[in-house]
Amino acid sequence: MSMNPPPKGEHAGSGRLRFDDMTLETFPDSHCEALVSLTPPSGVSVSRQVSGPNTVEGRIRAAAQATLDAASSIAGSDVSLELAGAKAVTAFDSSIVIVAIRALANGRRYRLTGCYASVPEEAPRGAALATLDAINRVLTPFLE
Repeated sequence: MSMNPPPKGEHAGSGRLRFDDMTLETFPDSHCEALVSLTPPSGVSVSRQVSGPNTVEGRIRAAAQATLDAASSIAGSDVSLELAGAKAVTAFDSSIVIVAIRALANGRRYRLTGCYASVPEEAPRGAALATLDAINRVLTPFLE
């Protein structure tokens, strides 16, 4: 089983959001900006940027929130997505990013979780992929 991240632009499955790219820029004034790009089945890429503190947790949260913001703009007003938490943990000698998300879709509430194994330097990208993993199953009906 491969633990390599999906290549840029790899489709997670028919009718799902596709992860295109994530960039993180850090600044001398101790803040960061995460930019995440997603593509829905329609093929029109959407990017969103979020700022946060330039700490490990701040970079992870910014990447997860940018992913949620891009996904929300694609899904529309019928879906509400809220980041409950994002954290990098070490388990079984591996670094794993875990996200928790609250979602409201078609009047139904969901508590979603996603995780992604990554090296510590790639934790923000892992947060974006973990977020996408958590939300794709709920968003699929709104993308078709």
